[in-house]
Amino acid sequence: MVQISRRIERIEETLAVEREKMRKPLTEHLQNSRALARDHATAVSAIVLAGQPQIEEPLGQAWARALQHYDVDVSSDPGSLKGQVEAAQRLISKIVGYDRKTSRLTEIFKTAPGWLLRFTAMQFDAAILDFRLPHKSESIKWGTAGYEESQQWPLLPSGTMADGDPVPDKQARLWPIPLNVTEQAKPPPDDGNEIEADSSADAYLDLLEDSKLALDLAENPQMENDLSRYRRLRLLRLFERFSNSAE
Repeated sequence: MVQISRRIERIEETLAVEREKMRKPLTEHLQNSRALARDHATAVSAIVLAGQPQIEEPLGQAWARALQHYDVDVSSDPGSLKGQVEAAQRLISKIVGYDRKTSRLTEIFKTAPGWLLRFTAMQFDAAILDFRLPHKSESIKWGTAGYEESQQWPLLPSGTMADGDPVPDKQARLWPIPLNVTEQAKPPPDDGNEIEADSSADAYLDLLEDSKLALDLAENPQMENDLSRYRRLRLLRLFERFSNSAE
């Protein structure tokens, strides 16, 4: 028990040191992620409310209809990230409201088709901004190009989910984990690794959850008093990962 207590103390001491070292760069990084998530969620909201998205139609057409409906013109290509951000900043007061409450996003996405939520990777926005998405377990067929477009968050996809060569169902279950495009046309071996794939996707979302907690902690340091030792250890690993990637 003494050894365990000392180990926990060392973890907490290391966490305190790493937190102070990484506070500014991590806060800046996560604040930028929150801004990107807000703009992306606003753009997808506009598509849900006014774009009349259809799974067999390029999503860029639904985005264009939404911009036309809200009478929004942008100086850049609306299909570029710069143009998308510019449009979203003009749309946010019309769609989310000036108070920017995330409860409004929960309400909007209740009616969104499941394929659209997955294609636009809305789970990232929900994790960062802390709003709920509906659980819609519909069977969706991916194409290699469509799958790759879904990885470009926070940029909206412009094509369809089925663009490109068909992605085998077992590989499609790896989403949102990036796939090796050159291997996607080949059926994966039936080696019982589906649970491992699902766990990888969960880990991807856990990283977003930890990042959000780190940002909340940076803005409100007294929250640390209520953190479990498990959450402290998770944050330590996040700081170390971020530190290593910045080197």
